Amino acid sequence: MAAFSRPTPHSVADEGFAQPDSLLFFCHKNVVSFEKMIKPEKARGEKTSSVTSARPWPLPVDLSRLVVGSLGMDGLHSWSQVSKSSKDDTTTAPIRTGCKKPQDFRLVVQTILASLERPVLNLSGCISKDAKNGDAVRIMILLVRMMQVNTSLTHLNLRENNFGELGGLFTAGALRVDTNSLTDLNFAVNQLGARGGVLIARALHVNKSLTALDLEGNEIVSEGGVAIADALRVNTSLKSLNLHYNFIGQAGGEALGKALAVNTSLTSLDFSFNKIGQVGGEALAEALRVNTSLTSLDTRGNNISGDSAEQLAAAVLGSRSLLKFGGIPMKELRANKLTELDLSEQGLGPSEGRLLGGLVAVNTSLTSLYARGNQLGDATKKTLEDVAATRGGLDLQL
Repeated sequence: MAAFSRPTPHSVADEGFAQPDSLLFFCHKNVVSFEKMIKPEKARGEKTSSVTSARPWPLPVDLSRLVVGSLGMDGLHSWSQVSKSSKDDTTTAPIRTGCKKPQDFRLVVQTILASLERPVLNLSGCISKDAKNGDAVRIMILLVRMMQVNTSLTHLNLRENNFGELGGLFTAGALRVDTNSLTDLNFAVNQLGARGGVLIARALHVNKSLTALDLEGNEIVSEGGVAIADALRVNTSLKSLNLHYNFIGQAGGEALGKALAVNTSLTSLDFSFNKIGQVGGEALAEALRVNTSLTSLDTRGNNISGDSAEQLAAAVLGSRSLLKFGGIPMKELRANKLTELDLSEQGLGPSEGRLLGGLVAVNTSLTSLYARGNQLGDATKKTLEDVAATRGGLDLQL
């Protein structure tokens, strides 16, 4: 399969959109002619592809890494399609299409249309670097249309397509539809930017179906982070949110902390590597003192140190619900179910270090602990060394 390369992100301005409300008018005006354009037609002498045939049971469709370019599906050599024999709704089997030249854009579109009654659609890494805005627009229009009429689609993976602000506009519009059935959306690494992040956040104010959302690596920065935080104050369906590597900064971190103090539905939150700093760390610590829904939290790589790190570690230790923090298995350590624990080079910082020291100090089952390549801090290292010296039999590598 052709090597994956990222395309240029698409902007709302590229298509003349002034505001999100323009989406519905755009779709209404274009979707009929678009569907007519992509209507499956058998060209003279062309064999009908098996990938467009209907299946009697709802299975996933995996079209990831198709690398659709400006001329169509560049370098398409293989893809994944539902197995003809298996009825397992989580199984896909790779097949060969025999395509050795760039194929017409119609192929990928026909396959998407053929998946209308299937619950899982994977389009990750589908757009190539030379894709024009028109190609991204056609795909996004089709996906919006699918989410409007398909009550079976629950899982959609659009990771690494760099749809840009325009993708945020279309996706947000689809999430606002009352009949939307989507529960799991992966929109990671799509260059949403601040404006795209705000659009998605606004949709979360009204969406009631989505339970898992992945926005990793979209550079939504502080503006997008604050908007997402505002949405978490009112959204009651979202349970898992990934904001890893989005540069939300101290303002975004502080807003998210305050939102967690009132949100009661979110159970898993990853906003590691966002530079939330001391202000964000303190806001999060305060939120954890009252939050009872979070079971998994990751704040690694956020420049939280000093008093902020101590406050955060204390809040995590006192949490009534957290089972995992920054990759540290709190539940298992507390239950003395682990004998070996390898946390080497996991990006652990002072707050994770203080938590680890507190848990290991009362743990009685560990025989080996490896934590090299982390920034645990001198205080944590001394605590762990003292525990190892007192207990005996603990292989400690820092």
